[in-house]
Amino acid sequence: MAKVEKDHLEAQFELQEIEIKKQIRSEDAKLNEILDELKRRHPQGYLGQLYELLKPVNQKYDLAIKVGMRKCLRYLVVDSVANSKYVTEFLKDKEIQKDILVLANLPEPREKQVQ
Repeated sequence: MAKVEKDHLEAQFELQEIEIKKQIRSEDAKLNEILDELKRRHPQGYLGQLYELLKPVNQKYDLAIKVGMRKCLRYLVVDSVANSKYVTEFLKDKEIQKDILVLANLPEPREKQVQ
């Protein structure tokens, strides 16, 4: 009888894990739809999520950088304070809270500076 109970508990645990993963995928899909809408409505100011914008200078450090930055990889990136306010209000209307990273007054990337 103990084996049956153990198997039952393991099956319940596996089912709960599946449900949690399904919920996370659903929430991610909803967020992605909202962020796609944001890109369509405000393409000039919203740059994307930080993980989408990171390009490693040296590929061998890519994983280490992403592990070190894992807490902020899903931050939304905008190009000005004004656009951060717009994005914040847009997300508030959709009942979503996200951290926003403002990248204003940045120098040109290296490849554009070299001439």
